[in-house]
Amino acid sequence: MKFSARRLRSAATAVAGAALAAAFGLAAVMPTTTAAYTDAEYAGGFDFTVGQVPLPDIEFTKLAAGYNHALALAANGSVYAWGYNGYGQLGTGDTTNRTTPVKLTALSGKTITDIAAGAYQSYFLDSTGAVWAVGDGYYGALGQGNTNTSTSIVQVSVPETVASLSAYRYTAGAITTAGNVYSWGNDDYGVAGFGDSSDYSLTPTQIAVANVKQVAYGMYGGIAVTNDGQVYTWGDNQYGELGANFSGAGVSTVIDSLGTVVKAYDNAPGHFVIQPGGLPVVGNLDAVDDVKSVGIGYTTVSLILNDGTLYTWGYDDSAELGQGDTSYGQGPKRPTQIATGITDAKKYLGNAYNNWGVLTESGTIYLWGYAQSAGGNGDGRAAGTILTAPTLSTQLPGTYRDAVNVQNEGGDNTILALSSDGTEVYAAGSGDYGIFGNGTTGPANTGAGIAWTKPDPLG
Repeated sequence: MKFSARRLRSAATAVAGAALAAAFGLAAVMPTTTAAYTDAEYAGGFDFTVGQVPLPDIEFTKLAAGYNHALALAANGSVYAWGYNGYGQLGTGDTTNRTTPVKLTALSGKTITDIAAGAYQSYFLDSTGAVWAVGDGYYGALGQGNTNTSTSIVQVSVPETVASLSAYRYTAGAITTAGNVYSWGNDDYGVAGFGDSSDYSLTPTQIAVANVKQVAYGMYGGIAVTNDGQVYTWGDNQYGELGANFSGAGVSTVIDSLGTVVKAYDNAPGHFVIQPGGLPVVGNLDAVDDVKSVGIGYTTVSLILNDGTLYTWGYDDSAELGQGDTSYGQGPKRPTQIATGITDAKKYLGNAYNNWGVLTESGTIYLWGYAQSAGGNGDGRAAGTILTAPTLSTQLPGTYRDAVNVQNEGGDNTILALSSDGTEVYAAGSGDYGIFGNGTTGPANTGAGIAWTKPDPLG
């Protein structure tokens, strides 16, 4: 449906938007003024059924988030970004923060098929298999052969055609169409998987895993799952993050339950790293070829089986593992099922200090862990509250296509959730640097989640 020139946002639109927000227990931010648009600006037609402004007919497929900045990938291959932009990581060509989503015009002419976000970096994969990056180049995180920061989007020279991306903090990686993995950036504790004690790589470097369908990086290590369901881990093992049922220093070889010998490299006092190559961490499970996806956060690791069951292991200071207790510092060193009745887990919401979660196949969000400050965790809990087991989110009670756990400096978190139809994004938690995307900034949201204003047609 097209609208004539100077057609204004109507009171009915505001009522409909408020009613939708109320139905989901969300506090929508509605406009206080009206605005007129020209016929040309309405050329594509806009949906007046929900939301705060006349909205373009855009469906989103995926979210990604770094430290207080977020990306949204549209089905048409465009990308929107918002939040903190101190290193130019939003891809807007400047260092100005954005409190509402903006379309990345620098990617015009490219069809983007995947996105990822590091601490202060953004990564984009286009339909030709080429990789692009922008933001903070510390540790070589932009893969340019140097440590320079770039506010302009630059191409990363991966030797093969790339199929998907992954990133965490200052480490990034690409899976190729052949199933190979190239990592670049930070390699402290062996997080990048190079199999040695190098501190970083300024350019993409292939690591020793093959036939990979997913790779993830955390604070101190990495994990990958192959197309036939084998899982490989590498990095620091102070808290048993490798899933090999041991921890500590002075180990030269490890023999897992399948009899595979894996060489270990000393890297730091009291720590060691495992070179990728033959360590299925699911050796204590009945089927090692049944892994759907893997995830890793600060010092906790997870895997989801094809039957939807969720397993975690590693560090458990503040109920990070969701195992029902807080065994200060040390949790299980082998994958251990979360016994909460979750049988349709889809995606692990890690990559944060204290607050964790899972998105299910049915679209619901469960959260657990420690609330650093009031409301700064994505579900409105009081400061100091610990949820020891997965609990259905009270601030995001709807059903969602995708969700991400945004890391905020100081330990607070924000959960961003993409509606099941792909047309709305909701935020709950800390609102620093405009990460809510609705034009506001400020402290943690102690009430209900805030509905995100969809991309403005003029943006």
